[in-house]
Amino acid sequence: MTEKQRKIINLLRANKEPMSKSELLKHFGHWYYYNASKHLGDILSRMVDNNLLHRPSRGYYALGNNATPNNQMSLF
Repeated sequence: MTEKQRKIINLLRANKEPMSKSELLKHFGHWYYYNASKHLGDILSRMVDNNLLHRPSRGYYALGNNATPNNQMSLF
């Protein structure tokens, strides 16, 4: 999981309800110089494909089944 993905998951975990892409863009749009909506959409799409997020409705994102952080402590 990348640092950007981790920040998105932490924000969604703090909100505890689905957020729209435009709401996420307000928080993370500064990551990109131009066309931030497209680049953030690419990240969100990859996260949906990896089951980190799911889309409860069009344009909204919520935590998926695999949203738990992977770390070495899970080995024990």
